[in-house]
Amino acid sequence: MRVWVVPVEIVRASSYESVIDSVVSGAVDVAVLGPAAYMIAHRRCITILSFSAVTCATLFVRRFWK
Repeated sequence: MRVWVVPVEIVRASSYESVIDSVVSGAVDVAVLGPAAYMIAHRRCITILSFSAVTCATLFVRRFWK
């Protein structure tokens, strides 16, 4: 089994606006955004893509099918 070790820096942002600015400028690679923040970021930079989303079905399965 091959294990890859990649250094990661986790930073807690002070506001959604600072996260959006960082995503749009390319200063961060991954960010957790709510739907409204994602839409604002996507309107500012259309190359921003969502690669994961939590749906109602996902929440249902997590809550009731443990």
